[in-house]
Amino acid sequence: MTATSILQRVCIDTAPSFKKAPAVMAKMPFRQHPVTGTYYHQNLDLSIKLMSKRCSMVFTSKDDPMEVGIAISVAGGGQSSGTVGLDPNTGGTVTKTKTGLTIELDPMGRQNGRSWYHAVVLAP
Repeated sequence: MTATSILQRVCIDTAPSFKKAPAVMAKMPFRQHPVTGTYYHQNLDLSIKLMSKRCSMVFTSKDDPMEVGIAISVAGGGQSSGTVGLDPNTGGTVTKTKTGLTIELDPMGRQNGRSWYHAVVLAP
């Protein structure tokens, strides 16, 4: 649920340009890597990369993968279109918000008892 909240505040709330995302992360325990530009959370296994029309987040979770997928797909703060696509082979999800954003979640596998995920918010 923490990752969902961060995705909401950093990526969804600052879309479609994501220009305000660095200011939002400045109020959280993030540090930016000087070479790659990736923001790393100092207390969680979570990182965010901002690109043109894209806000990408990689994180770990011990929660059930289906719960993570559902939580991320409805992270649009009530802006979800109500339709969630689920890939039965990978467990990945995709949804569109009423504002035209696409929110995707792709499981990346397990390591050290945790599942890794890649979530991305794509601006139209």
